[in-house]
Amino acid sequence: MIELYLDQLHDLLVPPNVKGKKLELREESQTGIINILNVTTHKVEHLEQANEIYRYGISQRKTAYTEMNDSSSRSHFVFAILLHCINLNTNQKSTSKISFVDLAGSEKVNKAKPTIH
Repeated sequence: MIELYLDQLHDLLVPPNVKGKKLELREESQTGIINILNVTTHKVEHLEQANEIYRYGISQRKTAYTEMNDSSSRSHFVFAILLHCINLNTNQKSTSKISFVDLAGSEKVNKAKPTIH
């Protein structure tokens, strides 16, 4: 779970008082898939575990109250889930990646009058 804020990538799962490693984008040469090096990952086996991680990451986002929106995002946000599956009949393994993306608010500053928090 990352955000792009002021042209910098931030790992939203690193506690605010801990300095995380620098995040780097890398493209896999054979597949063209973009990966982020040094990003925090968590293995989850239950929906509630995923919900807890999601809620924590969302709470770390840069948002602002505006006259147009009470929690306007100030950053681009990506929450990626890797699914590793095994077909129990054939033992065939597969991996899928789902990315949820939220782009930063686009309200005009002079109309929105943001207060960042």
